[in-house]
Amino acid sequence: RHTRFRNVTGVQTCALPIFHSYDAMTSARAYRPARARSEAVTELQRHIGTQFDRVTVEALLSALPSSTDAPEPELQELLGRQLV
Repeated sequence: RHTRFRNVTGVQTCALPIFHSYDAMTSARAYRPARARSEAVTELQRHIGTQFDRVTVEALLSALPSSTDAPEPELQELLGRQLV
């Protein structure tokens, strides 16, 4: 699934790839099942400093529910912006 964004700011430019990567990893695809939340978190942390900004990854991780049984928040909820 591809999403277009309107009115993207500098902070959002840094955050969008992280949110998209997390969403892609934790969503089932036609060619693979969804990854566990812990796998996605590990993958994001592994790429801090190369692909992802540390502060932004930590902000995303702090926004996630602490329980692994809790439903995953929608990307739109994490962004706090309207997606088109």
